Amino acid sequence: MSFSGKFFIGVIIILAVWFPLQNDNFMAGIRYVRSKIDGQTNNFHLSATRKNIENETTVAVAKEDFLIFKPETDTTFIATSDSLKRGTKMVLDNVKSEPRFHVKEAMVKVVLEEKDFFTGETVWVPYSRIKILERHHASFFSSFSSSSQSKVQPNYKVYQPGTYTFKLKAGQKTDHWITFPQGVTINYSFSSEDGKFQVLYDDGEVVSIWSAKRLPKNKYKFKMIAVTDQPKITMVVTSS
Repeated sequence: MSFSGKFFIGVIIILAVWFPLQNDNFMAGIRYVRSKIDGQTNNFHLSATRKNIENETTVAVAKEDFLIFKPETDTTFIATSDSLKRGTKMVLDNVKSEPRFHVKEAMVKVVLEEKDFFTGETVWVPYSRIKILERHHASFFSSFSSSSQSKVQPNYKVYQPGTYTFKLKAGQKTDHWITFPQGVTINYSFSSEDGKFQVLYDDGEVVSIWSAKRLPKNKYKFKMIAVTDQPKITMVVTSS
């Protein structure tokens, strides 16, 4: 074989080895860039989630049934066998921990509601599976000693049997949730001069008193909203 023939074959062999190597390097570069983009996307989502809950007491509710998670490492989570039911209430534990990412899902630490107080279990849940109900400034968190439970009391007042009056301007609502003692059967009724006010229940249902024929059954946590000026709304609470 002539020199030129050997040279040509050598060039073919070199190119046959060089191109796959370059292709591998190219694909590795693509994977690296893609990982950087995914990382930046996660950081943007994490920053938005953190901004959404920091400096606030955030009351939320489960939008659907889903499993509870627990940290496996500082960056990964595993699902437990325990689940939360749709409608379960919680507060985001944003004072003591920041949200973390599990794959592309923002995970937040929450304190579950137990017997009308946020003194239940502390767990991690996917942020996309909860719905924000109320926000309060972080000072709403009760101060506590290191030996006491670091939980939050909801913004409500328990009304014992009796007669109560409220004064509200048009568009104004009570600054707290109205609820009643547990363990007894409670009946309550409202009256005012024109009845032009509404009752907002904690599940989102709104009842217009001036047109309602009856109040919902088994709902005992609500706020009142004035449609017109209400100099005197009377609420009568009885037990049986």
